[in-house]
Amino acid sequence: HELMLFCRGLWDAHLTAGEATLSIGRPRAEIPALVDGLVLQNGGTIGYAHPGSVKSWTGMLLLVSVDAGVSQIWDVTQTKGLLVNLERSQESVERRLGRVNEILGLPEERGLLAIHRRGAGLADVIEQVARTVEKEKVGFVLLDSLSRAGVGDLTDNQPANQAMDMLNSLGCAWWAIAHSGWEDKHEFGSMMFRAAADVTVRIETEELRSEDKTGVMLKVMKANDLPYGPLRPLAYEFDRYGLKGVREALPYEFPKLAEQLNQPSLKGR
Repeated sequence: HELMLFCRGLWDAHLTAGEATLSIGRPRAEIPALVDGLVLQNGGTIGYAHPGSVKSWTGMLLLVSVDAGVSQIWDVTQTKGLLVNLERSQESVERRLGRVNEILGLPEERGLLAIHRRGAGLADVIEQVARTVEKEKVGFVLLDSLSRAGVGDLTDNQPANQAMDMLNSLGCAWWAIAHSGWEDKHEFGSMMFRAAADVTVRIETEELRSEDKTGVMLKVMKANDLPYGPLRPLAYEFDRYGLKGVREALPYEFPKLAEQLNQPSLKGR
């Protein structure tokens, strides 16, 4: 009898939890960013580029910078980070982590929270991700990559919405690494990805293979509640161990990126 009475009130309790509440306007204040110009606090960013570019290196640099509170490359607000690695072996990720730690002036062996499930989909691990975010008080999640969502054809709207709902349900900021489409103008898949993300960033690159370096420019293509900051080309320098340094690019160093800076629509950004 008591069980039946309990069940009888469940639906009303469920509806009450979703009832409208009064929202109060807040005083004028600066929009809080986790990474200046790129990631909002509790917001979602998709960073995309063609395959074989520096998407994963850039994501790792962002994640460790935030996790350690190092504003060497970007201005960041410190919070605990989590890597969701669905692409690479744990050994490969840890090699890259060591190089990124060195670049940021951190001990090479400094650790980072990570879930390694190479070949799995986001749908397969989302419950573990959510539990880790809550247990460890994670404020920033890096997903590598969005193409491993595991919810169906990403060119369809419903699977795209499902993937974004999983990320947004985490209740923290996230950066999802994505591939660009064949024409390299936007992230691969449904328009719903761009609609659901707070920020989308196209990672522009220019390789100088003879000098083992790559020019990188993070171009914000969409931003909710975030001003479009100035475009700032970076130089990624490599050796046989991987990435060995990141610095401001010289004005003449990457002519293709410099040419974009002179486009009228991009001046002042």
